[in-house]
Amino acid sequence: MKTSWTDATKEEQKMFTEKATEACQVICNIISPSDGKSLFQAVQEHKRDCNLDFLTTAYRNTTSKKIKTQILTLYAYEYPASKLIEMHSSFEKLSERQIKKARAHAKTFGPGTPVETKKHRIYLNKFLIAHISIKMCPTEHGSLN
Repeated sequence: MKTSWTDATKEEQKMFTEKATEACQVICNIISPSDGKSLFQAVQEHKRDCNLDFLTTAYRNTTSKKIKTQILTLYAYEYPASKLIEMHSSFEKLSERQIKKARAHAKTFGPGTPVETKKHRIYLNKFLIAHISIKMCPTEHGSLN
């Protein structure tokens, strides 16, 4: 590379990422000549498991349901529901509904995006509001008679 990673174009970054992956595969074949492919897969799995440990720890340490859903969107598609429920069983019960909600949010808005709460609005008739206001504060609006 002739430039820094941040200055490289997306195409250059992709090309160098592929070259680095190939280099790692070659090293795994040198370390384990009989089964370098399995070693390479094990290294990738180990990295994924370490990242998952960080995410499940973050999930466990938050009390907000919105943030829990946001964190779950990051890995909800990586594992089947039964595996996710098993992974969370040591610290909290995870329901199929929570998994479906996280997957739907990730599909619609993208993994890791904040979960917005719906704002419920109730529209009242202006006449009704005026009537209630007069009943509640008769001195401000004059007598009711």
